[in-house]
Amino acid sequence: MRFHLVLAALAPFLAGVAVPKSHAAERPGHVILFVIDGLSYKAWDKLEIPTLRKMAKEGAVVEKDYLTPPAHPRTGAYADLHTCSIPNPIMMAGTLFITKQTSYLHQSFPMTTTAFVVNSTAYPTLAAGYGHV
Repeated sequence: MRFHLVLAALAPFLAGVAVPKSHAAERPGHVILFVIDGLSYKAWDKLEIPTLRKMAKEGAVVEKDYLTPPAHPRTGAYADLHTCSIPNPIMMAGTLFITKQTSYLHQSFPMTTTAFVVNSTAYPTLAAGYGHV
């Protein structure tokens, strides 16, 4: 009750205050996500990578991320959901809490062409739902 009274008492003072509107970012036409496993964050300072630099300038870069240590469970609840190592679904879902209902990055773009390219056959569960694998 006290909370409502405070708001009511402050309402006349706040009525003229301009509150900045938050605007949703415009939905991008194309998204390309490169996950380069094992590439040091120091590579930007030590390697000639002009194509990545150009792409980074026009987009966004996450130079460092902190994930769970790689593990390859073959039994248990996680193994029932995924065939690949633990960090991969976490990166693609944006959460540590993976369930059967978890949404993944490519599901944010349901009406577009999506592709999943890897150098391993360990990703069939993570690649599910992509247009091109």
